[in-house]
Amino acid sequence: MDNQPQPPTLPDNNAGAPGPQSPLPPISQPGVVQPAVTPQPFSGQAVPPPSQPVQPAVVGSSKKKRRIIAIICLLVVAILIAVVTVLAANRSSNSQKGTPATPAQSGSPDSGSRDSTGTLEQKSHDAKRQTDIQALQTQLEAYFSQNGYYPSLTDINTASWRAANMKTLDPTILVDPLSTCDPAATACLVTAPVAKAYSYAVTDGQGKSCESDDTQCAKYSLTATYEGMVNGASTFVKENLD
Repeated sequence: MDNQPQPPTLPDNNAGAPGPQSPLPPISQPGVVQPAVTPQPFSGQAVPPPSQPVQPAVVGSSKKKRRIIAIICLLVVAILIAVVTVLAANRSSNSQKGTPATPAQSGSPDSGSRDSTGTLEQKSHDAKRQTDIQALQTQLEAYFSQNGYYPSLTDINTASWRAANMKTLDPTILVDPLSTCDPAATACLVTAPVAKAYSYAVTDGQGKSCESDDTQCAKYSLTATYEGMVNGASTFVKENLD
């Protein structure tokens, strides 16, 4: 028998492909007990993301929002009326400066220029009346939004009450352009419409007086009396928003 040494047998690389590799067990460390890992079967469906917590809807008072929007609109209107008033006053001043005085013609009255000047003055006064009433209404609605009721006539005519409860109110808006009333010392608002004064008629929900208990004041009517006619009306009236 031939005793020649045989070459070493090499492993056959094509003997078979290895099967799927199973996950390696976690490497254990001395003194540390590793928890058992149980492989989970793959279902083929994507794992849904964690649900987001539902935020509770914030329910606001739509009535209060409408009142705030109405107050903003009143402020805008008051500003526009103030601008118109200033423009009218400037136009009146410029027309008086630029128009030379002319002698009266024989047989005709010399009141034409006075009528024209008076008309411009009346328009300026009436525009200020509108501005004052709008601004006063804005103050009343802002007070109602904070307190839930309107001030009584006595309240708003009292300087110390206004200083404590309506700090942003300009007392000049309580005075008609032709009035000499001093709101710091006198009650300038009246209960019923009259020339040369603003009226503030305030009542409870049933139309009765609320002077004895201002927390019951729920309705009001603000009125300014024009010197002439504006758009066919002799008065400018604003009422409560509710």
